[in-house]
Amino acid sequence: MRAVFYTLTMVLLLGALSLTTPPSFAVEILNGKQLDFRTGYRGHTFAYHYKWLSRNGEEQTMSFELKKHMAQTSNREFQKFDLKEEQRYITEVMRLYRPLSHRIKVHVTPRERAYEIRFSGHATQSEIDAERRAVEDYMKKAELKYSTERLYTIDKRWGRLPDYMAIANLYAPRVRPVAEAIEKNTEGMSPRQKINYALEFLQSIPYDTLKNRENSNGSGYATPVELLSRNIADCDSKSVALLSILRNMFPQTPMVMVIVPGHAFVGVATAMQPGDVNIQLDGQNYVLAEPVGPALQPLGEIEGRSLQSLQRKDFTYMTF
Repeated sequence: MRAVFYTLTMVLLLGALSLTTPPSFAVEILNGKQLDFRTGYRGHTFAYHYKWLSRNGEEQTMSFELKKHMAQTSNREFQKFDLKEEQRYITEVMRLYRPLSHRIKVHVTPRERAYEIRFSGHATQSEIDAERRAVEDYMKKAELKYSTERLYTIDKRWGRLPDYMAIANLYAPRVRPVAEAIEKNTEGMSPRQKINYALEFLQSIPYDTLKNRENSNGSGYATPVELLSRNIADCDSKSVALLSILRNMFPQTPMVMVIVPGHAFVGVATAMQPGDVNIQLDGQNYVLAEPVGPALQPLGEIEGRSLQSLQRKDFTYMTF
C-alpha cells in the first residue's frame, strides 16, 4: 500500500437562472392596460384594488384583502441566491464529514465559485475513488438542502431555479382571497372564461425584469404576494401566481409550468377548443397560456417563440 495524494476541484452552480421576457417578446394582439392600482391598510388586513381594460375594451375592477403580515413580509421570503453564503454553509457542513477509511484525510478549501477537495493518506486507488464519490454525494446533498430551504431547486439542464412548484403550493392558500374575488366577478361563467379573466388580470400588471433593487428584491423573481404588492412581475412570477390562484378555483385540475430559454408559461388540463395550442406531457393534455402580458392572449394562444421552442423540444416542465 502506498501514499496517494489526490486533488479534486468541484465547481458550484453559477447562481440562479433568471427567466425574463422583454415586452417586445409578446405578440401585439391587444395589450393590457391597467387603469388603476391602489393599496392600503385596513385593520389587520392589506387591501388591494385593481382596474384594467379587458380584451373587449370593457373596464374590469377587482378588490380583495390579504393578511397584513403576509403583505409586509412578502418581499423577504424569497431572496436572490447568495453563492458566498451557500459556500460558507457547505464548508461548515463538510467539517462534519467522516471519511469512509481511517487511512484517508479529506481537506476542503473554498475557492472562487468552487471547492478544492484534497485526499491524503495511505490508501489504494479504489479506496480513494470510493471516498471521492462519497464526498461528492455528501456535498450535493448539502447543496440541495441549502437550496430547498431557500425555495430553490437544482435542475439538471437549467441549473439552479426558484422552486416554482414549492412556491405555488406554499402561496396557493395565501392568495385564496384573489381567487375568491375572481370567482365573484365571473359567477355563472364557464371554466375557460374564468381562466381568461385571471389571465387578463395578470397580463395587465406591468412587466418588469425584477433586477432593480429599487422596485424589487433583485432576485429576478417575485412570489405571488410580492407580485400583487409591488404591482410588477416577469414571466415566471406571473406563471406561478396564476397557478397558485387557479389551484383554489380548480383544486383537482392538473396544471404545468413550461420553461423555455428565457421564458416561462403555463398549461391547464381543461376542455380544448378548435385552434387551441396544447401539449401532451406524461399522458396528460394541457391547453397552454401566456400570463406574462402585455398582450391579452386568451387560453389556447402562446407567443411565436414559445411555440418554436416547443417544436424544437427545447423546454423543460414542472407539473402542479
